Amino acid sequence: MKLVVDTMPGFGSVALGLFMPVGAYTESDDQQGLSHFLEHLVFKGTPKRSASDIAIEIDGTGGELNAYTSVELTSFYAKVLVDDVDLALDILFDVTYNPSLQNDSINLERGVVLSEIAEFMDAPDEIASVRAFQAAWGAHPLARSVLGFPDVIRGVSPDNIRQYHKDHYRTENAVLSACGGITYEQLSAKLQKLGIKHGPLDGKTSYVENEPVFKPNKLCMDRDSEQVYFTYVWPGPRLGDAEIAEALVSSVIISGSISSRLFQRLREKEGLVYNISMMSSFSKSAGLLGVYGAVPKENYQKSRDILLYELDNLRNYGVTEDELERAKRMIRGSTTLSLESNMARMDRSGKLGLLLGDVPPLESTLERINSMSIKGFNGYIKQNIPEDYAISLVGKGVCDQKGFVGD
Repeated sequence: MKLVVDTMPGFGSVALGLFMPVGAYTESDDQQGLSHFLEHLVFKGTPKRSASDIAIEIDGTGGELNAYTSVELTSFYAKVLVDDVDLALDILFDVTYNPSLQNDSINLERGVVLSEIAEFMDAPDEIASVRAFQAAWGAHPLARSVLGFPDVIRGVSPDNIRQYHKDHYRTENAVLSACGGITYEQLSAKLQKLGIKHGPLDGKTSYVENEPVFKPNKLCMDRDSEQVYFTYVWPGPRLGDAEIAEALVSSVIISGSISSRLFQRLREKEGLVYNISMMSSFSKSAGLLGVYGAVPKENYQKSRDILLYELDNLRNYGVTEDELERAKRMIRGSTTLSLESNMARMDRSGKLGLLLGDVPPLESTLERINSMSIKGFNGYIKQNIPEDYAISLVGKGVCDQKGFVGD
């Protein structure tokens, strides 16, 4: 196990996260959704603790215990006071590596996960977002939904779930990240007492990911909804690339703030949308940037034309000095505020440590942003905002449009 610690002297709490290289990307076609399902199941008890015991112990600290699954990884995390780190570590390692995974618990939790999938299918904005990845990357594993398919969840046997845990939940492939009032030496000593072999990050990682090929496909899903939900995406930098700095600045300027071009034009000037936002996804092998929102059906064509016009205008003529400086200030401010959260810092270190084997300092990104010139940034915009986009639409009658492919 690799260990990374971000010490915040005098801080009264510690955020801890176990990161494992198991997610939608690592699943085979007939396993889609098992990583997320398993994330649920480990909280159902261990030989040492019942599900109720786990809840009572963590509540007794005043802290929190939770988990999430992404396309590339699964993370189990806790935040507790410094005095409760030993207990939090014991609980984290117990539920993660020693879950009971009993038949009745597995069968009971199926209904919970199936309900979560059904809830997703009732959320057209989320569907449009997931299908944008599929429009851009096709059947590549990075384009999968973390929730998977209902048939997989219904059909997987308890034995296969237990085997999936055995195959993927191994300490030698994991990263433990911590941030707060603790040092590397202090946490290392605690791991030694637990018998966990560990060492610092060394720039190496066993995580391998094939790069997807971007294609500007157009996908649609006809749904009886009041609005058209849209997502337009284009290639972005990979996790760890220096050009993430330019991507962040461009996001703020395009639609990532209330002063952005698209928010000001589509909402403030035209009154066509309630909200329009920017999305970014940086994976180990590829990245996507994009714009998403929702409009009444009668406003979609006009909104689309304005959106494409503004992106073309940005690519052809660039941004102004004022726009660039305003975006820089916004990112500096939001980044500084994020550094006050030991949970956010822990999560960043764990993810980068697992996928890249190293944690590039945020200061390097901020320095690149600070030194960004108008000429250099506009050159990036011209090269990286394309003339065609991968598009996902969800709404009533959206598949009537030429060039769009439905289910």
